[in-house]
Amino acid sequence: MLLLEPDPPQSANPAQSQRVLLLELKRERYALSLDAVAGLGEPGPIRKVHGAPRAVLGLVEWRGRLLTVVDLPRLVDDEGCPGAPCIVRLGTPLDNLALYVPGSVKLAPAPLPAKPFARTLAAAPHDPAPLLEHAGQRLRLIDPARLMLRVHSAAEL
Repeated sequence: MLLLEPDPPQSANPAQSQRVLLLELKRERYALSLDAVAGLGEPGPIRKVHGAPRAVLGLVEWRGRLLTVVDLPRLVDDEGCPGAPCIVRLGTPLDNLALYVPGSVKLAPAPLPAKPFARTLAAAPHDPAPLLEHAGQRLRLIDPARLMLRVHSAAEL
């Protein structure tokens, strides 16, 4: 079952903060801006696609549309954790894609700053999820476009 926490009070200046989903895998916690998310759901049957990169798990039907499901742990070199997996459908322009998340997914209790990259602890240009610190916690901020480039540029994933 997918558990989302209640909305916290809005920031005094919403232009200076962003709401995020927290995705917890075995080794790391990840943040994904809600602006990049079109929906969350339980993964239905995933149909494998012959010849797809290993990071592509297959296709799933989502409200009458086919979505390509990519394995988040494989893309960020992490592993899943126990619990019910979910899929996170990405928003436009990547709305034909969904991330498979075999771990905890919930709303962050507080918004992140609008420009978290200013406080990035480690960010290589090829890193799909640079490390940042927020409220005393280390998070990896997922950039969906960088993540998808990794799917297409590394067929061995």
